[in-house]
Amino acid sequence: PPAPPETSSPEAPPAKDPAVKNPAAKSSPPEGLEAALYEAALAHLARFATTRARLALVLARRLERTERRAAEGEEAGAKDAMPREAKRAVIERVLDRLAAAGLLDDGAYAAARARRLLNRGTAPARIAADLARHGVDRALIARLTPRDTTSETLATLAYCARRRLGPFAPEGGADRAAALRALARAGFSAEAARRVLEMGRDEAEARLAMARRERR
Repeated sequence: PPAPPETSSPEAPPAKDPAVKNPAAKSSPPEGLEAALYEAALAHLARFATTRARLALVLARRLERTERRAAEGEEAGAKDAMPREAKRAVIERVLDRLAAAGLLDDGAYAAARARRLLNRGTAPARIAADLARHGVDRALIARLTPRDTTSETLATLAYCARRRLGPFAPEGGADRAAALRALARAGFSAEAARRVLEMGRDEAEARLAMARRERR
């Protein structure tokens, strides 16, 4: 009699390779990571005023150091780093918590920094550049950067007083051309420079003192 046809038995599922990790597992932050980053952020804010963007960089670097130390303490391949998107998500949650608690406020930080720079004699253009370097939003920079004549005059006077230029130059040491060049290099407009250099010392000191009293 003819032999019965061969029947194929159902294939068993392939055995899982223990070396292959579940990609969904490594996308979740390790337990306690968010709390640790939050505490690190609080410690940083206790020492430094900063912006959301700058603090995000601080936390990202801390996370990288933590991962590097963990990797060095284990066998090669035993631990996968978190994906970039997962890192960003946990950092953003920490930043949102700080902002909701009133501990992270870009507007307050930028306003205080712009006022301090203006009072010490920083040109408006330099103030805008400084805020941008600290990660302040462009719209906020545009709103806080002083554009009025009074503010620029105050900044120009403060710069001249600090550098002993123009009306604040030592007796016999005033050099209008040199002062104009110095103010231009510092970012002040030609109009503001001429306005201040035309003042006498008494007027310059009185206007600077009055402006500072009004801005306290």
